[in-house]
Amino acid sequence: MGIELDQKLNAMDNLYGKMQQMSESYQAWRQSGWQQGREKCLQILFSLHSAAREAGVDLGNVKESLVPVISGQTDPTILQNIGHILEHLSETVKKMYLACMHDEGSYQNVLLTNYYRTEFERSALLLYLVYPFLFPDAPAGHTNQVEVKMIAEQLRDLGYNVDIANTRYAGAIDSKKYRLVLGAGRCFEQICMEAADTLCICYLTESSPYFANLAELKRFRDFERRNHARLPFERQSSNFLDLTALSKADAAICIGNQRTVSTYEGMFDRIFPLNATGFCGRFLPEVCAKRKGSGKHFLWYGGAGPVHKGLDLCIEAFRQLPGLKLHIVGEVTTEFYQFYREDIENAENILYYGFLAKEAEEFFAVCSQCGYCISPSCSEGQSTSVITAMLAGMVPVCTPETGLDLDACGGVWLNDISVDGLTAKIRALSQTEEAQLSERQAAVFRYASEYHSAEHYRNQLKSILESLIGG
Repeated sequence: MGIELDQKLNAMDNLYGKMQQMSESYQAWRQSGWQQGREKCLQILFSLHSAAREAGVDLGNVKESLVPVISGQTDPTILQNIGHILEHLSETVKKMYLACMHDEGSYQNVLLTNYYRTEFERSALLLYLVYPFLFPDAPAGHTNQVEVKMIAEQLRDLGYNVDIANTRYAGAIDSKKYRLVLGAGRCFEQICMEAADTLCICYLTESSPYFANLAELKRFRDFERRNHARLPFERQSSNFLDLTALSKADAAICIGNQRTVSTYEGMFDRIFPLNATGFCGRFLPEVCAKRKGSGKHFLWYGGAGPVHKGLDLCIEAFRQLPGLKLHIVGEVTTEFYQFYREDIENAENILYYGFLAKEAEEFFAVCSQCGYCISPSCSEGQSTSVITAMLAGMVPVCTPETGLDLDACGGVWLNDISVDGLTAKIRALSQTEEAQLSERQAAVFRYASEYHSAEHYRNQLKSILESLIGG
């Protein structure tokens, strides 16, 4: 099953490999001279487009733009321009590759039946992620891929044969088969409407889309007022909840804290907050010791949606803080990059790394420098990026909308998210004494290790499910 379903991933693997060859050929070309490298570069460019067609990826008119340039006369400026084009293209392909790896939409007709091959009298359906079960040995790119396995294991341990599909499952379903359904999406909502005797538990990983969409719209309005320019919306959700169906759900489990839960007010009779996990890995205090002066280094670490997650505010604040450094880890949209290109490429105190794998040496090096992780996000379930930074010993500096309980761990609230307010807060934090900051970092690490660990997630989930099944 995995091989058949992974055909697209294999095609993307090939495309990604061709892109790497293209970049390597370009570097060799620059070193060996125009004539020696040109033919090979052209050859790789054509094979790159062939691989893109096989993967169903449109690279636009890159080939048409580059072929005349590569075939033309040598010029240092032209070589540099080609390098910029290839660098941008490489980032685009990498982003597509990662998206393909974790695109649950690719498996919307996949239903894994009785995954654990158990023989219990009752069955449960888990509608969340299916990719981690199809490719169990693939490294997790997000903590939810670890958490979904714990959900399935808990259902099995509670005496259910477990069927698994994703939230976009669009195949046929026998809703009467299941005594329990946990998850989200159209299929979940359909079962809520049809199966009166089924225990339906909605699994929520974000703030309510009604809340999140409005919060993001406000951020883009503020961006436009500050900069007299517009950027395209990033995370506007079109997957609105069917309130009629969800009114029939028995309960909901919500990744986040009570603030996250409050965004669903009135939608469920019972809703339980559940702490997310983070990636700990090598980030132990004795290994990832902070370098001296870490209080002057701030990490913005996020996924899709830089305006949604307040990166624009951070960049504009650090323009006024030349003695402090902002480290940016995560992909940004092309439009966002172009708008802040001068800051990203030329500001000495703003360092942009793009996507970094959590296992990468470069990511480890960034974490060892930074004393704080800053997240002025307008809406989250619970920020797993910040949790990972906490497990790397960084003090979280966040808005309440990140879904974290900062009072309990010694984090810092961002209540004034104007550029001036953010600038003042960052400046004040950078003046914290080294000893005091070290104590705070240690406290944050201890808190995250206890309350955002896999064990804590498993125990919380077990307690919630037992209360619902027994109630």
